[in-house]
Amino acid sequence: MTDKSIKISGNQYVIVPPGDNQSNILEMINDLDRRRANITTKYEDKVKSIQDTYYNHQNDDFKLAQLLDNEVQNQIQQDSLYFKAYQDNQNIKINKILTTVSDLQAMERKLYDGNMKYSSVQSFKGQTLALTPSGKDYMINVNNNCLHVDDKNNFSLKICNPNSFGQKFKIVPVYDVKTFNDIFKIMPTQEIMDQFPFNVVVSKTNNLCLMDNDGQGVSINNCTALDGQKWIGFRNQSEKCSI
Repeated sequence: MTDKSIKISGNQYVIVPPGDNQSNILEMINDLDRRRANITTKYEDKVKSIQDTYYNHQNDDFKLAQLLDNEVQNQIQQDSLYFKAYQDNQNIKINKILTTVSDLQAMERKLYDGNMKYSSVQSFKGQTLALTPSGKDYMINVNNNCLHVDDKNNFSLKICNPNSFGQKFKIVPVYDVKTFNDIFKIMPTQEIMDQFPFNVVVSKTNNLCLMDNDGQGVSINNCTALDGQKWIGFRNQSEKCSI
C-alpha cells in the first residue's frame, strides 16, 4: 500500500500514509469535504434567499409608495369634486336668496312708490297729523290751517293753499340701509334697522325734516334720524296698520 494524496481545498493536499487506517482517514476526509460542500451550498442558498427577500421587499416598498400616492391623488380628486359640487350648490342657494331679496325689494319699491297716498302720519313719539294730498306732495293740516315754511326757514301756520310751495311736504319712505343713508347720510345702527320701515316728512322748501317734539308741537330740523322724525303713514283715519 502506497501513500495517497487527497485534495482538501484550493491547491491544498493532505498526504495519507499507507496503513490499516488509511481507508477510514480517507472516508473521514471525504465526509468532511461533503460537509464543507453542503455548508457552502446552504450558505449560498441562504444568501440568495436573503437577497431575494431584500429585493422583494424593495419591490413591495415601491408598490406601497405607488399605492399610497394613488390613494392620495384619488382622495384629492374626490375632495375637489365634492367641494366643487358643494360650492355649486351653495351658489344656487345664494342666487335664489338674491332673487328673493330682489323680488322683495321690488315689492317694497312698489309699496312705497309715489302713487301711495296717505291721509295721516303718526310719529314714533305718538303725534298724529292729518294730511291733504297735493299732486305727489302733501300739505299738513293743523287746527284747520296748514304748516308753512318760507325761504328763510321760518315755520308757521297759514290758510291751506295748494299753490303755496312753502306748504308742500314730501313723504319719503325708509325701508333699507340705502334709503336711510340717502336721507341721513350715515349708516343705520341695528336698533334703527329693526325699526324699518318708516317715513320721514321733508319740507320741499329746505329739505329739512318734520320733528315731533314730545308733545310740545312740531318743528322743522336737520334730518338726524331721531324717533321724533320717524313717521308711520296711514291711508285713512281709521287704519291701524302702517304702510
